[in-house]
This record gives sequence, structure tokens and C-alpha cells, in this order.
Amino acid sequence: MHSTPPFSRPSPTHDRLKQQLSQVLDLEEEQLRGVPIPSLLDGGARLFARGGAAAREDPQATFALSKPVKRIDYFISHAWRSPRAAKFIALCRFFNSGTSIAVAILLNLALFFWALNFHFKSAATLVKGT
Repeated sequence: MHSTPPFSRPSPTHDRLKQQLSQVLDLEEEQLRGVPIPSLLDGGARLFARGGAAAREDPQATFALSKPVKRIDYFISHAWRSPRAAKFIALCRFFNSGTSIAVAILLNLALFFWALNFHFKSAATLVKGT
């Protein structure tokens, strides 16, 4: 629940607004609960399946996914009519974009050097064969 979105830098205005918003709700500590992002994304975001049927069919299990928190870092609003897959992809993209970009760069570099090595080996074989 305390991950920072990639490429974000809180500004003084952002911090001031967060402080103001934190004073809007007057909740007891045990009343503030949140669902960790991995639990939300588990099973392809199954909590969003069939218009939120999980919460209607098994409210206790759905509630059990939440944990008491001191603060909520992200409030994820949604429309029940939008496709579950679209929500899942959007959430994965938002919460994993920094990691995804780093992995993509590393894989591209690895493939580049593999192809470069393969090209030189093939060229050397052709030269030797002539």
C-alpha cells in the first residue's frame, strides 16, 4: 500500500493537499482499511469480475482482503460496467510501468547483443567457408 508511482515527485502543493484531505474524514483507526495492490490484482482482478459479484456472493471473504491501514495511498474508483480485463491491464500498467520499462530495456539489449554475436558468427562461418 505504500508504493510510489513511477516518475512521480510530490510537490509542496501536493503535500499540502494531502494533509488537507487527510483531515476530511474523521475515522477511528480501525475503520480505515485498504486492499493491498497485489490482492486487488490477484486472479486477473477477480474482484471486478461480473460487476463485483465477489463482494455480493462472499462479503466476508472480500472484507478479509482488506487490512487496517494508517493511510490510503491510492483510491481506485471504477465503473462496474467497464470490462474487467481493461481494468486489470490499466492497473498493471500503472503500478508496474517502471519495472516493465526496465525489463523491456534489458531484454532489448540482451537480444541486440545476441543478434550481434549471431551475425558475427554467421559472417565468420561464411568467410571461413569461401
